[in-house]
Amino acid sequence: MWQAQTFMSQDEETALAEMLTWLNENEEIIVEYQAIQVHQPDGTHVCVVAYRARRLEPQAFIT
Repeated sequence: MWQAQTFMSQDEETALAEMLTWLNENEEIIVEYQAIQVHQPDGTHVCVVAYRARRLEPQAFIT
C-alpha cells in the first residue's frame, strides 16, 4: 500500500532524510519511494514523498 507524507524543504535530500527518520521512529523500513517537487507561487517548493514500507519484525536470535 502506498502512503504519502509531505515535507517542506529546500531540497529532496532533506525531505528524504526527514522521511527516513520518521520511518525509523515508527519502526518501519522503506520498500520503495517516489519523490515529486511541487513549485509554489511564492518561490518555495514542497517535496511530496510517496512510499511503501513495512513494519520491522523482531528478530529471533540463535544462541
